[in-house]
Amino acid sequence: MKHVLITCLAILAPLTCVHTQAQELQTRIYGYMKLDIAYDNNPSSHGNFIMYVQPQSQQGNTHTLSFTARQTRLGLKLTRETTKGIIEIDFYGGGTENKNSIAVRKAYVDIPLGPTTLRAGQAIDLISPLNPTSTNYTVGYGAGNIGYRRPQLAIFINQMPYSFALGITRSLSSDLDNDAITDGDASGVPTLQMRT
Repeated sequence: MKHVLITCLAILAPLTCVHTQAQELQTRIYGYMKLDIAYDNNPSSHGNFIMYVQPQSQQGNTHTLSFTARQTRLGLKLTRETTKGIIEIDFYGGGTENKNSIAVRKAYVDIPLGPTTLRAGQAIDLISPLNPTSTNYTVGYGAGNIGYRRPQLAIFINQMPYSFALGITRSLSSDLDNDAITDGDASGVPTLQMRT
């Protein structure tokens, strides 16, 4: 597997270098700052954001008040000729409410290769690229949007009016057999995703 990874990197590096030497790198910063305040008469699934309301306890309602700035988002778009990249973070990486950790949301490069585009890095799942505008942190997770973000190597083919995407992604999972290795890593194979 290490040999395959080194081979992929060796192929990508020259493509990027050859493709990007002619023009200056253009950058654009974007993002927003956000403070969420929520008062709930029953606790929500995650406190700062909601996927569902927890059932009422035997003692009755538990009123909660949440304040967070974790959904503040910062991003950087990079362009050189037709090669594009993006780096985007928020503060849902863990930590306490007054010492939030950074979470990498997106970090990928798109390299055009004729009618196709090669994407390498962390991006939204191919199988569910839904991203509806919402004041809630979750964009429909738990309500039909089954996709998330994960490291991937993907190819996109656009032949209007059709498009096709195929990618190998990291097999994210928990450690159900408690051997200190996540089961996705222990499988030794990536997850295959595709969309038409």
